[in-house]
Amino acid sequence: MQTLPTETLGARIRRIRKATLIKHNGKQNPMTQELLAALAGCDKGTISRIERNVQQPGIKILQAIALALKVTLEILLGFTIA
Repeated sequence: MQTLPTETLGARIRRIRKATLIKHNGKQNPMTQELLAALAGCDKGTISRIERNVQQPGIKILQAIALALKVTLEILLGFTIA
């Protein structure tokens, strides 16, 4: 049985992005909106609007974000199998 997500899509993307560490100058830092946007093929403003739940992304952007964050669409959308 699947359980429905309680966290918003934007909050989940932000949480996963910040948990994704990127090595830069010998130091590990959370992934930035700028880097996620570049990897997903969109602009920083789009990522910002999605994370603030102002904009709902289409399936192509969702797939690109999931790929950039190295997670499945199911994880990105918050679905789990119970």
